[in-house]
Amino acid sequence: MLFRILATTIVVAALSPYTQAADTADAPGTVTVHTLPTLTQPIVVDGVLNEPHWQQALTIDLLFETTPNENTPARQATKAYLYEDGENLYVGFRAEDTEIELLRAYLRDRDSAFDDDYVGIQLDTFNDEQRSYEFFVNPYGAQMDLLFDESTGDEDDSWDAIWTSAGVIDDQGYTVEMAIPFSNLRFVDGDQVKTWGFEVLRVHPRDQKRIYRNVKDDRNRNCTLCRLAKVQGFKNAKQGNQLELNPVLTVASSESRNGDGRMVSNGTDYEPGVNLRWGITPEFTLDATVNPDFSQVETDNAQLSVNQTFALFFDEKRPFFLEGANFFNTDERVVYTRNVTDPDVGLKITGRSGGHTIGAFAAQDAVTNIIIPGTFGSDFASLEEKSEVFASRYRYDFTPDFNVGAIATYRSAGDYTNVVGGVDGFFRWRDKHRIRAQFITTDTDNSQELQDNFDLAPNQSGNSYRLRYNYNSRNWFQYTNYSKYDEDFRADLGFITQVNKEQWVVGGGRVFYSEDSWWNQIEIGGDWDITHDSDGRVLERELEGRIEVNGPLQSYGNLGYVVRDRLFDNVLFEEKFVNSYFNIQPRRGLLLEAGFSFGDRIDFSNTRLGDNVRIEPGIHYSINKHTQLFVHHTYDRLKVPGLRDRTANLTDLRLIYQFTSRSFLRLTAQYQNIESESRLDADFGVVDKDRSFNKQLLYSYKVNPRTVFFLGYSDLADADNERPDIQVQERGLFMKIGYVFDY
Repeated sequence: MLFRILATTIVVAALSPYTQAADTADAPGTVTVHTLPTLTQPIVVDGVLNEPHWQQALTIDLLFETTPNENTPARQATKAYLYEDGENLYVGFRAEDTEIELLRAYLRDRDSAFDDDYVGIQLDTFNDEQRSYEFFVNPYGAQMDLLFDESTGDEDDSWDAIWTSAGVIDDQGYTVEMAIPFSNLRFVDGDQVKTWGFEVLRVHPRDQKRIYRNVKDDRNRNCTLCRLAKVQGFKNAKQGNQLELNPVLTVASSESRNGDGRMVSNGTDYEPGVNLRWGITPEFTLDATVNPDFSQVETDNAQLSVNQTFALFFDEKRPFFLEGANFFNTDERVVYTRNVTDPDVGLKITGRSGGHTIGAFAAQDAVTNIIIPGTFGSDFASLEEKSEVFASRYRYDFTPDFNVGAIATYRSAGDYTNVVGGVDGFFRWRDKHRIRAQFITTDTDNSQELQDNFDLAPNQSGNSYRLRYNYNSRNWFQYTNYSKYDEDFRADLGFITQVNKEQWVVGGGRVFYSEDSWWNQIEIGGDWDITHDSDGRVLERELEGRIEVNGPLQSYGNLGYVVRDRLFDNVLFEEKFVNSYFNIQPRRGLLLEAGFSFGDRIDFSNTRLGDNVRIEPGIHYSINKHTQLFVHHTYDRLKVPGLRDRTANLTDLRLIYQFTSRSFLRLTAQYQNIESESRLDADFGVVDKDRSFNKQLLYSYKVNPRTVFFLGYSDLADADNERPDIQVQERGLFMKIGYVFDY
């Protein structure tokens, strides 16, 4: 049934008329319009601008430093060159550097060079100031590509296009070449001259992270795409109905420890699958997958779950769900695809037509995992039966400042169903004021298993309301938020962990800028919030003040103080604590960071107030051109007088050797040690221990985001009071091969 619904959506999208959005009217003297030449000579993308037709390209100077200084002359000369040939947009950069020995550039994997020097372009292909594509390249040719949504502020790096880039470093600077196929982009098709919004930029990180652009910034305007320049041309630009066929083979062999303590083989699994990506129209894309590989090649960042009552959030890393993920974003996280654990088949369509944005996907999941929200904590349920999953999103952009949307999700497994529907809107006034609103209604039929295990009613129905106002100018900001969730509200395909609450938040502050002091930006602010349940009880009442400073050596620091009344187990506790975070880059390739928190915290296991200290140091070190080290540690100690002293340590280490921008070898090691020492007279000094040590070794080679080879080993080990020695409980080898055929 769900696939019939999605098929209908595809037909409607394919047949819907599309017209070019009207060009935004340019106020006299405020927007520069350039003409893009069409040149047909071939080019070798090697990072060297030696082809003669680069001299015929549109040439743009990056004259303005917009960060941290405000529209001052750029400190280094940078030129961008642009032209197209009907199939590709070609972009070249020449970045001069009078201190080339300080260049920050390393071999990086895709989307991981944002601390380096880099150059790039942002494209608003519909010229409607709603969404944009971003393409960036570091001096070694490492690629970064993102999608930006103006109304939500999301900058999504999960989107991966197939394009070509290269970079060359010399004694006076570096040069970059980029070839971006139009088949990666969505724009209004046709033979007419088209106008796109665009900007070219350069990031020049030294003592400060300086950004140079071809356009000035206006800090009194709370918008990004409104500042772009315009480029006209693209008359011969063709998207075509691009078809990608991507067969994938995954082989996994594993062992696990049985009840006798011996490691026994679980056999070898061979999982062939196929992914299809088809541009069914120039503006709509269909993604399909059969027997997909949904293994987690990327290891999740380690998180401490001690003294937590709500579920932890983990980012999505699986390709099928990452494609077009931003189409399903709303102010409320209604779609959280990590809840879809082991799908057998999936189908998705995403695209834009005029002011219409459409996204829908359906999947069949081999299991059914559910986050069950509550007032003081969330539970996790897993049903051992297949489920059907469906989600759809629609948004209509009336103007760059006003849009409305709708979202719906459906999940069903046996006698269990969850249906969610909602509407939302965004309005921006005079560039400084933003209002977001969302209403969601849900209806859930719980299976007998859910009723028995979690004391749930046979049917639950509830609504949520969310209203947010933001004011941002050059020096002042203010926000007021209201939200309400009924007790029986359930968005089971989303990530909403707390219900039965009504909350008000009011906050604001002042921003100061300096161009001649040791600091370049200081922000002082704070907020007050209060939360009640449906019976009018105060769940939380909080007052917070904070200060943030951007300083030398690309340093950033914040300091906050919180006074909070918090209800738990019918006891209203008063918590007072200080939190802080600081990072600095004292030399090229080295970033040091640390987070601190100390003060009163509730011990949820014993309904007592304790003294808490949390320290989170980290180091990101590019040892040389090829080698990177990332270490993050969390130390958390909770002392409850006369009851217990709990200490938790968690270390997440990643060592990467980057052979080229296409291949790397990575070692991941995650060690956790939790010890709780009793302070009760009867058990004084008794220590309860829990340790785990997980490792992964991964070799990765990527010709492009979909032609890949992975080979890896991973294991899971633990120890506790009964078995003090850490033993491997599971281990395995895995290999994945994928190849994309482009038609």
